[in-house]
Amino acid sequence: METPNCLIVLVVDDFDDARLLLSEYLAAAAGFRVETAANGLRAIELAQQLKPGIIIMDLAMPVLDGASAIRRLKADPETRDIPILVLTAFKPSDPPCRQALEAGAAEVLMKPIDPQHIEQRIRHHCSQPPPIPLEA
Repeated sequence: METPNCLIVLVVDDFDDARLLLSEYLAAAAGFRVETAANGLRAIELAQQLKPGIIIMDLAMPVLDGASAIRRLKADPETRDIPILVLTAFKPSDPPCRQALEAGAAEVLMKPIDPQHIEQRIRHHCSQPPPIPLEA
């Protein structure tokens, strides 16, 4: 399995403006290489191909929602160690957020976004070693 590259951030959101705002900040101000996807299915394809260091995932999206995409990414040995931050308008106590955390999301962040806070959370999660799998 390849090690995720913390210089690559995958931003997943179905709203063009949200993807653009966050990706421009992370690329220009924070120095990350940013790739984007508009739905969970495309996010899975890009994650398998690019092995990003972290994924920023919206929850309510067409084609494949964020929680379902997280479940698939965490079930795949090639992508399971990639931290996933949820960026959503849902409250943390709402079912979609709980489902995302149960699926393996590392953290839930609320919209509207503060790009500097997201950068801080990215750097925090990328500095953490991947979890050690428990022996069965």
